[in-house]
Amino acid sequence: MHNFAKSKYNLPSVNFQQSKNGRRVRAELISPQAYQAIITQILGSVDILEREMFALLFILVYRTGMRKKELLGLKYNDIEGLKTAVPSVVIRPNSYRPTKTQSSIRRVPLFALLKPNELNFFINFVQSNIGESSNKFIFTLSSDQRPIDDHVPLQLLKRVLKDISVDDNVAEHTFHGFRHTAVSNLSLALVGHSDLVEALTDYDKSDVLRIKEGLLGEHNKGQDRWYALSGIMGHLSPERSFEYYNHFATLMATYALSVSNIKLPKQTL
Repeated sequence: MHNFAKSKYNLPSVNFQQSKNGRRVRAELISPQAYQAIITQILGSVDILEREMFALLFILVYRTGMRKKELLGLKYNDIEGLKTAVPSVVIRPNSYRPTKTQSSIRRVPLFALLKPNELNFFINFVQSNIGESSNKFIFTLSSDQRPIDDHVPLQLLKRVLKDISVDDNVAEHTFHGFRHTAVSNLSLALVGHSDLVEALTDYDKSDVLRIKEGLLGEHNKGQDRWYALSGIMGHLSPERSFEYYNHFATLMATYALSVSNIKLPKQTL
């Protein structure tokens, strides 16, 4: 980024010590337009028996940022609050997958994170497929009892991206990129300026209010917002979320400075 600014805007050369230690953060974001196109394509092209299941998988990863193994390991009995239409899912170890760390065991409030039409889609899917036993995995093929294979979500994503691309320049996205997007979008919803939320996400004011109240309760202006976000993502601390996942952090800070009106009192001067 600095080299780009150096060539385009005459910034001076700088020696970044961190560039030599080999650590790289892959900044990956899926736009709201690409997300909607992906869901629409899945519902229109995947086998009729599996299309809703795959659409739900991508809805949940885009809105909640759950890890792939966490999603594939979800069972119907991990869902709470379905009867009251305020469902959450509990992520905990089971026969399919352990959890990454102790902080990975958590409750994810779907009623707050999903948009109303997506929440209805989730509730209808669960009610239609839960059957007699709630000890079943959610993301299974109609002919199987085990979760879909690890490679299937990315395989499907690549095919869908190819189908929705208008030319040969197919967008390169990974399944994990949806987790990056969820952290970045939710950070905007919780802390970002409304202008940025409107420009970069598909959240409206009611979505932002629902997310804030669902994650933080009535008092949602404190610094615990960052701890709430890292808790939802299963990170040990907010530092982890910032270091690898929040790709809007600098933009949020510089925008807040640009619209602030800082005045020094005469006495200070």
